[in-house]
Amino acid sequence: MPTFERIASRAGRPDRLAVLALVSVYLGLAAFSHVVPFVPWLEVPIVIVPWLCMCIVGWSQRRDRLDLGAVRLDGLTLLFLLFVGAAFAFSLSGNVSDVCATTCIKLDTWRLSGDRYFRCTPPGSYEPDCRSGWVEIPRETYIAEVGSRLREAMVFGLLCLCVAWMLTWRTAPPQRTSPSAGPGR
Repeated sequence: MPTFERIASRAGRPDRLAVLALVSVYLGLAAFSHVVPFVPWLEVPIVIVPWLCMCIVGWSQRRDRLDLGAVRLDGLTLLFLLFVGAAFAFSLSGNVSDVCATTCIKLDTWRLSGDRYFRCTPPGSYEPDCRSGWVEIPRETYIAEVGSRLREAMVFGLLCLCVAWMLTWRTAPPQRTSPSAGPGR
């Protein structure tokens, strides 16, 4: 049975495995957001977690330099590209267009209660009015609207994960040799 250390050494670096694992989670979320009713608050971790991953990978390699010669199309990179491409395809498809003709802010106005789904803004209205109560909506409408919000957030998260993957191409800077360590001294 292979251990994590053995898998990580074959993959090159554990940070690449972490980024690939996050991309695979995003692929699953993007695919299932078309059919599964997720909660709206999931939008926040969908945006923040990849951004933090990008920052952590960048910070951990702050003394290294970007080496485009280190770019290899190994199996892990091809798997990453396959997962990212599929996740982008799922994230950019099937989204509900904005209700507003011009740019508007859509608020998180959905709620789950058992097998019932609610929106605080009635269809056709532009301003949320939660004081007048919640309107029950069909499950398909809830999945389409909340799924669209989550998939729109996933695009940003996937872009952050692509940057994090590129940051794994960094290599250690060349070691300087002291002048006194030269030959003949």
